[in-house]
Amino acid sequence: MLELLIWKPVPEDSGLYSCVCADQRTSATVKINALPVTFKQKLRSVAVEEGGTAALRCELSKPVPFVEWRRRGNEVLTHGEKYHLRQRDVLMELRIFEVTPEDSDIYTCICGDIESTATLTVNILPVTFRQKLRNVQVEEGQSVSLSCELSKAGVSVQWRLAGDLLQSGEKFQMKQREACVELTIREAEPEDSGVYSCVCREQKTKATVKVIAVPATFRMSLKGVEAEEGSSDSSLRAVQERRPGAVAERR
Repeated sequence: MLELLIWKPVPEDSGLYSCVCADQRTSATVKINALPVTFKQKLRSVAVEEGGTAALRCELSKPVPFVEWRRRGNEVLTHGEKYHLRQRDVLMELRIFEVTPEDSDIYTCICGDIESTATLTVNILPVTFRQKLRNVQVEEGQSVSLSCELSKAGVSVQWRLAGDLLQSGEKFQMKQREACVELTIREAEPEDSGVYSCVCREQKTKATVKVIAVPATFRMSLKGVEAEEGSSDSSLRAVQERRPGAVAERR
């Protein structure tokens, strides 16, 4: 009795097999029917903190040439900096790096006519101030800057003075670079003194700005003059350095 065993047959093993002895031969056809691919382990929904890496994994019943990953059912994902597509034998994996709230969505792994779907939820981290505002004191006429740093970039802030919302313009200039925000008060006046606050969502940092008034001074002193009686060109002149609103008296 002669026997040929084919271990773990695959469709590629189908064909005509022969047993040959001297000038004798006997043949038979073997046909291996392919089993349909199924998901042994489907995708599972995951929740990841903002800025982290999300991993979606599934396992097939047998190796396949490739699978397709989609987002929202119609957006085909490709391997790159944002998405890392990995396939090891029957294990499939999708990694999403530096996730943002916008990455929250439904993701699907498609293999032929079967698919597995899961939901990614990105938990938004609360914004905090890494560096808070500091109190500032300047002389009248100078520009003053208030700056602070947030825990993450790309979030909007509001600047307020004693609760009133400030708008960017000639007087107040607002800048934002990455996570750093800055308010500049140009040509500060005593009336600009007060408590300024930077508000981001439910977080707030505040500081006091004190503008010291500069006293009026004379750049040129009065000089004595001689003139004939009745002359109209005799005058006393002095140039005064003073802030708006200061009044010079004649005595």
